[in-house]
Amino acid sequence: MKNITLNLIFILFAFISISSYSSISVQGVNYYSKSEIENKGFDETGGLLKIQSHKFRLEDDYVESDGVKMSFQKIIFKKNGQKYYNSFFIDGLKNADLKNSGKLKRIISLSPGVTEKIYDLKMEDALVGRTSFCKYPKEASKIESMGSLMEPNLEKVMSKKPQIVLMESHYNQSFVKKLKSIGIKYLVYQTPKSVEEMYKEYIEISRVIGVPERGVIVSADLKSRVASYLYKNKNIQKKPKVYFVVGAGNGEYTAGKNTFIDDLIKISGGINIAGNKNGWKYSLEELIVNDPNYIIGGRNNVNIIKKSHEYKPLSAVKKDKIYEIEEHVFVLPGARAIKEGVPRLMNIFNDN
Repeated sequence: MKNITLNLIFILFAFISISSYSSISVQGVNYYSKSEIENKGFDETGGLLKIQSHKFRLEDDYVESDGVKMSFQKIIFKKNGQKYYNSFFIDGLKNADLKNSGKLKRIISLSPGVTEKIYDLKMEDALVGRTSFCKYPKEASKIESMGSLMEPNLEKVMSKKPQIVLMESHYNQSFVKKLKSIGIKYLVYQTPKSVEEMYKEYIEISRVIGVPERGVIVSADLKSRVASYLYKNKNIQKKPKVYFVVGAGNGEYTAGKNTFIDDLIKISGGINIAGNKNGWKYSLEELIVNDPNYIIGGRNNVNIIKKSHEYKPLSAVKKDKIYEIEEHVFVLPGARAIKEGVPRLMNIFNDN
């Protein structure tokens, strides 16, 4: 009897020891044990996580870096008195180049998508110029406008003495040549066509403006959210067919394959009926044949479909499954699309 008791104690001790070294999975997200992160070169003491010369204070739902708090869906998971650390965050830091030449103090953004990302990276204090199209967050309207997206004012840009001017795919090429000729540093990013490209853009912008660790924090948080959405949607028996209307009435336009919107629909548990087509052009005939369960779009396009007789054969029209959404949340590849856009779509699809 004594031997049996000792064996049970040994087994229990071994189980506790193993579990303290093993990662766990919570709602589709993996979390590393303290022993695992130490093996990866991290030190965690007194609530501070250290790697290289960087220190991070971690709480359940935020990361504090260099005195700046950044929200995080779930950075630490606690179980049986043990702390477990979000694997996306740990692996992101482990693989990142955290060296930088210092934070920039004067940045101009000539893209709404870049402007949003600068705010997401908590670098808005360095933003000295934007375009008239940069309207989110609302605080951005307090930053002086440099003009429109395609016609920025060179004199205004020069007067701000920027350390860098950041742009995305839609930009004025002749303006860029002028920047180059007068020696103003600039970078042009390709607007992300997928969620993976969006993660990378956060990393790249954060590195360029001197806060590489913040890009890791934002991208890791977004990866965690996506993983949890996919986990929730993995057992959907019949995925809804979805049409995201970009243009209606005077020709049909939607997001085809290899687009950011296509990714969002998939993450949300739906099937993009245009997911096998390249580009944005569609046809009324294709729309009727593929007959979506849900139609999603901005106010103007949704109203056109609701009022025009040519769309009446569609099941979504007959069953009033047409939903108005804020287009910029879905069209601009950034954190809003993941934090607000995907939950919005999931709520729509669950509204049976």
